[in-house]
Amino acid sequence: MPPKKIKQEEVDRALLILTDTIRKLNDYLNTYADDSASDLFNKMSEARKQVDIIANEARLLFQDCLKRYVESEDVPEPTVKWDKDEYGNLLKINGYKNRPPCEICRESRKVEYCHIIPRQIGGSNRETNIIYLCSTHHSCFDKGVLSKQEWGSIDWKGRSELVKSFVNEVLLSRQQAYWDGDKVVADIVYHSYKPLTEWVKKHLGCNSTDEWNKKRKSVKMIRSGNAYLG
Repeated sequence: MPPKKIKQEEVDRALLILTDTIRKLNDYLNTYADDSASDLFNKMSEARKQVDIIANEARLLFQDCLKRYVESEDVPEPTVKWDKDEYGNLLKINGYKNRPPCEICRESRKVEYCHIIPRQIGGSNRETNIIYLCSTHHSCFDKGVLSKQEWGSIDWKGRSELVKSFVNEVLLSRQQAYWDGDKVVADIVYHSYKPLTEWVKKHLGCNSTDEWNKKRKSVKMIRSGNAYLG
């Protein structure tokens, strides 16, 4: 089998995801004159956790890339340039124009990262857990109100087995209910959607999303690399 050619958008996309993850660390390092010793301790504790998360996300991103393209020598240089003076605006300036079009309608002016396994339960920023949708279809996807045709436009290839199980056992069941004319819950995590609870029991070994969220936020889980799904 000939090696795959790495697309420019793949390189830029990986860099943007990683940069966005690193940018979050800055939020935990902001200090103020009236911060108490306890405030500073809590911020630094949270920052240390974020460093573990960032290191793991970086490892997973590059693992994804290597697994798919290890045989290719044609690796483009990123077109997204690092500029410390524009750090806070990096995604705003470069993000949308370097993303592929919406998988459903092909809109390309403003395309968003859409997490398949929700971030509320640890859905990762890995390519295997991300689809690219315009703001309208992103909202419809999250609420489970896509039409059959729209749902059928999404390419599920290249997803991890865990993500595929989530799509088939949780998301598709809600979509089917919508197609049948039934009322569907907009937030499957908040409303403890039954298929989600069953999925958590089957694949994560916890009795509820609350139990899983407590477990995944432990230092042990974060350092093991198992706290983020997808």
